[in-house]
Amino acid sequence: MREWVVGFIAGALGGFARLAIEELAFLGRLSSLSRIGVMTQVIQRVFGAGLLAGPTGWMWVILLHSVMLGIAGIIFAVLVERRVVWLGLALGVALWLVMNLILPPLGIFPAVWNVGVGTFVFSLVSDLVFGLVLAGVILLYRREQVTV
Repeated sequence: MREWVVGFIAGALGGFARLAIEELAFLGRLSSLSRIGVMTQVIQRVFGAGLLAGPTGWMWVILLHSVMLGIAGIIFAVLVERRVVWLGLALGVALWLVMNLILPPLGIFPAVWNVGVGTFVFSLVSDLVFGLVLAGVILLYRREQVTV
């Protein structure tokens, strides 16, 4: 399998894990921010509300979220050769910073440090998990290539 395909799969899996952590925290009332809600607002601003109309709107959100992070996975897999785990964690922190420094001034959602400790913690943890899953899948693939 090609490195970029593994990167896309790793990014999409990491993105799904990220989404699952944040949504479970939101549903359990441990966090006051829904990633699906945030992504819905972003998609509506970019593509308009028509794409998300109807009962299947949330599926489009999950699909677009996975594709976006899959593309991030491709870039990561192609560019990073060493220290994959540390750089995966760094990518998670960078994603968290971008989401919280760029999107709040645009009025899409409040910065997580303004909406409670639970939201702050789960937002950061979910982005770190994204980086770890991304790095872990790529690392497993690369180790498998060496042993074959």
